[in-house]
Amino acid sequence: METKKTLHEVLRESFDFEGLSEEEQNTLEERMQALILENVLLRAFEGKEQEEVFNEFKELMESSPSASAPLDFLEARVPQFMTLLFEEVQLLKENA
Repeated sequence: METKKTLHEVLRESFDFEGLSEEEQNTLEERMQALILENVLLRAFEGKEQEEVFNEFKELMESSPSASAPLDFLEARVPQFMTLLFEEVQLLKENA
């Protein structure tokens, strides 16, 4: 069975953080993660057919979920979630 990589691992493998302090690396990675996830969410929930899934996600987020719950939800309810995630990483890499 293939092990899934975390977004942290993907970013560290995809981008060169050499020459940055640990604090700068963490700050940059957090910003990159936020940008990628924001773009993925916009794409994942576009269209009228995704409105119900979006509302479920919104309710989940309002319930103070565990740290892993949002990603677990997205992987389960948005079939193209991982594809969108990797596309956004690639777009960021191409435009960096």
